[in-house]
Amino acid sequence: MMREAEVQAAFVRHLLERGWDPTVDGPDRVDVRARRGAERMVAEVKGDTSDPGTDVDTLVGQLLRRIDPDTDERYVLVVTERLLAKVQRIDAQVLARLGIEVAVVDDLGGVRWV
Repeated sequence: MMREAEVQAAFVRHLLERGWDPTVDGPDRVDVRARRGAERMVAEVKGDTSDPGTDVDTLVGQLLRRIDPDTDERYVLVVTERLLAKVQRIDAQVLARLGIEVAVVDDLGGVRWV
């Protein structure tokens, strides 16, 4: 089981290794905001929970509220391997149309994009 703080830390490390400048838990309560040159990213993070279906639904709702159609920000759901199946209940084409990417953090802190 990975707590949310561990997932967030692994994702931040991943971003730093790729030249991003991440900010965690800023004043607007976004889990991670990051910049790399002209690129901007907004990420919401969820660790393992006792109610994964409901918590992933909440996570998606949080990210949806952050989408600004007038920007070119990247929007990312960051979840553990155990939560990925709950995210995948949303059709990949729907996520793509909304401009939402998914990053998965494994138990060793590795990050992969799905």
